[in-house]
Amino acid sequence: MKHFVVLGGPQASGKSSCIKSFNEFVLNLYPCLPKKKDITLFCLQEARQIIVHKYHAMGAIFLTPEQEKEIIETDFQRMKVINEELDESLVYMDECNIFTLAHAKAHQVDLIDQYFNRYLKFLKQINAAVIFLDLSLEISWQRREAIYKSRLRRFPPELREDIYRRYHEYLYNLSMLLDEVWGQLTLPKIKISAKEDHFEIMQKIISFLFEIEVI
Repeated sequence: MKHFVVLGGPQASGKSSCIKSFNEFVLNLYPCLPKKKDITLFCLQEARQIIVHKYHAMGAIFLTPEQEKEIIETDFQRMKVINEELDESLVYMDECNIFTLAHAKAHQVDLIDQYFNRYLKFLKQINAAVIFLDLSLEISWQRREAIYKSRLRRFPPELREDIYRRYHEYLYNLSMLLDEVWGQLTLPKIKISAKEDHFEIMQKIISFLFEIEVI
């Protein structure tokens, strides 16, 4: 049975690092374990990043409603292809996915009612599980603030204060909206504190995926 793993969480919660570490585990350690399953891992590029780079956007707050919908349709198209894949040994890992609805609403593009159930239907079809790296707004902002400040240099001085405010407002809204999406998910799921040591986080991720027989 093929599986699909969604990794969600606030900005700077370590999602990309965990995906990289899990890929290394599957390549280097997993083959040495007894009673292992035959799996092939595919780590997908986050759909949000694909569209942000396509339009050279300086962050999510600058995405239009049409671009947010393009992100969603990218997710849907990929999940449709995965659902039709016949190789049952495949495990896909995707960053964000259904949580993109929270990112969109965080900058006033509310698509949750329109698309949540379609996401959930696709995810159930491809045997999805969800891992959420939980991080407080304060720590998320501390880890992300320097990146936002560096972006401000690309804008005229008279716009920088307003853009900085919008970045902070976006992270504030996102923190609550991610929890809203998480609470509605009727899928195998686990929430892990992103303040923990990276090794401990990976132990919990791997244990969860063993428990629900993804690996």
